[in-house]
Amino acid sequence: MTAQSKLPRLLSTVELSDYLDVAARTLEAWRARAGGPPFVQFGRQVWYPDDALIDWMNERKVTPTER
Repeated sequence: MTAQSKLPRLLSTVELSDYLDVAARTLEAWRARAGGPPFVQFGRQVWYPDDALIDWMNERKVTPTER
């Protein structure tokens, strides 16, 4: 296993907005309010680590309530 294979894949804002089917501006607003998925920033570039996205999505799973 190489060191590179241990690194998470980083998604751009555009890639994540396509995946989640939300506008890129929505992700920007979530970042401003600290309510969106975890991200890393290098200078002006914003990236979303795929492993953190999985955790973030799992935290938001909704299960139907029993009636």
